[in-house]
Amino acid sequence: MKLELKNNRFLTFLLIIGLFLFFFLPPTDPDLGWHLRCGQQIWQKGNLCSQNTFSVLMENYLWADVRALYQLLIYPFYRLFGLFGLSLINSFLMLASLVFFLSLSGKKGMKIISLPLVIFLSWTVLGFGIRNQLLSFFYFLVLLKLIELANQNKMKWFFLSPLIMLLWANSHGGFIIGLILLFIFLLEKTIWLITRQQFKNYLPTLGIILLSIGATFFNPFNLKIYFEAWRHFYTVPLAKLIAEWVPPNPSFQILILLFFISGVGFIFRFKKQNLLLFKLLVLTALAIFAFKARRNLSFFFIFFAYLLASVKLKLKFEKKIIQPLALLSILAIFSFGLFFQLPKTLFINSNWDRFCQSGHVKYPCQAVEFLKSQSEKGNIFNRYEWGGFLIWQLPEYKIFVDGRMPAWPTPSGKSPYTIYLETLQTQPGWEETLDKYNINWILISPGTFMDLKLRPNPEYFGWQEVYRDEISAIFKRT
Repeated sequence: MKLELKNNRFLTFLLIIGLFLFFFLPPTDPDLGWHLRCGQQIWQKGNLCSQNTFSVLMENYLWADVRALYQLLIYPFYRLFGLFGLSLINSFLMLASLVFFLSLSGKKGMKIISLPLVIFLSWTVLGFGIRNQLLSFFYFLVLLKLIELANQNKMKWFFLSPLIMLLWANSHGGFIIGLILLFIFLLEKTIWLITRQQFKNYLPTLGIILLSIGATFFNPFNLKIYFEAWRHFYTVPLAKLIAEWVPPNPSFQILILLFFISGVGFIFRFKKQNLLLFKLLVLTALAIFAFKARRNLSFFFIFFAYLLASVKLKLKFEKKIIQPLALLSILAIFSFGLFFQLPKTLFINSNWDRFCQSGHVKYPCQAVEFLKSQSEKGNIFNRYEWGGFLIWQLPEYKIFVDGRMPAWPTPSGKSPYTIYLETLQTQPGWEETLDKYNINWILISPGTFMDLKLRPNPEYFGWQEVYRDEISAIFKRT
């Protein structure tokens, strides 16, 4: 029997189930722990994580944590269903995102073909399981759909834009991308108004976009969320500090450039298509963001796939080439999800030790159990990547640094991450830093500068080694 994409419910069902299974990932985001702790604080105490009570470095610092809705979402799922609940959220969120992508204009078969490529090229962002940034990915595609509908004079749907921006501004700092989309759309409509005297729906469009901008101010921190975004993008050199803020490697940069040139070609090849200027400017902005940091790759590649689907092909070519490749993509996504990803996630999520050892960062679970058993608590100098996990698992301790902090301003002008590195590398003043913050425990990886300095004779520096395994070493102040 010949299967065709058009109006085939079985293939649609297969694709939906395949995407759901494909993104049924174990939650390995290093920042997950502090998000869960914040979610717990919101649900149980009604307090946002706007004051730093988790670390001794920059203790009680007030900051604009725009992630409250994300934290409100993940904590009850974790409480009810454990790690599997977090994997389920990731599946639902990514499935919803990609359904909106498939609903955009353009050849459905071409979009299905592009899915494996987009996922592969964006895996450094999408492969961690549930994480805060995925909400921005979802809102981005929803807003793109609303802009398309507005361009088709279906204004009743565009009235949802202020609600989307309200949710986005209370979920993730990437809401700035949404504002860029709306501004570029308004720019195109204004140019059409000036050059072609097209007044239809201009004032409603202008009003809705102004309302959408205003909606971002309905948050607990008002303008501070903009200052927080500014610090992340420009003030603090995160590209020199944090892996996901580092620019892509040269081979990826060449790929981005080739995709950008191809995308521009698609746009100008079909000048009669809608939203020409919008697509060109958005592609340019997303390419700049992608060149700037790896964390932005998913936005660029999914938008390129959207442009690729707008390429008009001859019907015979579509039937002979596009449909078979789309069928192959559906089968590949479903097979990978069912036979590889599902067993892997079941294996990892069903055992705490395997969860600790199988993520992008191996967690010191045995060392954590050791610290839980200690009668004397205190402050921990910790490995940066473990900060969120320790906030989650050791609420009775205070840590030194974690993933919330790299962009926070310190009196010295250094990033908290820089202070952490200088201390870990035992640069001059490292002992004074440990004394200043009353550090009672050191929890670091074996073989680091600090471990190599302390291990031969910890008593000389006023410490005692009390625990060691392949992943971690613990020193206690004597």
